[in-house]
Amino acid sequence: MGLVLSVGFYTCFLFFVAGYLVRMVTWAQQAPPRVLPGKTLTLPVFLNALVDILLLRRLLRANDVLWLGEWTFHASLVILFLRHLRYILEPSPPFVYAMDIPARVAAWLLPASLIYIGAMKLVIEKKPYISSYNFMLLGLMMVSCVSGLVMKYSLPADIVDIKHFTMGLVTFHMGISPESITFLFHFVIFLVLLVSLPTHMFAAPLTMIEARQREDDLPYLLHEK
Repeated sequence: MGLVLSVGFYTCFLFFVAGYLVRMVTWAQQAPPRVLPGKTLTLPVFLNALVDILLLRRLLRANDVLWLGEWTFHASLVILFLRHLRYILEPSPPFVYAMDIPARVAAWLLPASLIYIGAMKLVIEKKPYISSYNFMLLGLMMVSCVSGLVMKYSLPADIVDIKHFTMGLVTFHMGISPESITFLFHFVIFLVLLVSLPTHMFAAPLTMIEARQREDDLPYLLHEK
């Protein structure tokens, strides 16, 4: 089983990286020309774009009700990602240990935010349906959240076995997988989710920086006219 999971992980990871690289190349080729080609990215523009990224400010202006769920979802996801770094880093940095309590809270907020987002899209945006693709992503994330909570509070897995397995993956020393059925299920769902994620979501920060830069260029263009 360990060999099967290891090969599955490497395959899914390579698929994910390849998809992301293709997306970046496509984005670079199709990006419209700058309004002012000679003007470089300034620190104020970068900081404004950073605020847009971290706080989802554009979504806040467009839909503050949906923003609450979206920001909670993304913040919880980042916290849980940082906490999960303990499985692939040895020794784990202090900030990973500092994420313990925030991660416990985020583990409950994440599925709650998914339910909130789905409900708001149906109630506030009055969408008669959610696309099958979005519904699949929503379902996979929810299953991943629930299986993680079950593994944490009801059917705990051996942390030492899990870390031995995951460290083997990142160091290319494939080992025996943990015997926990809950972990195996959680891990397989993670792999399916990894290859299902839309690559454009990882290009969103670059798009936000580009949009902020164009807004900064506009007054100069109007002044020249």
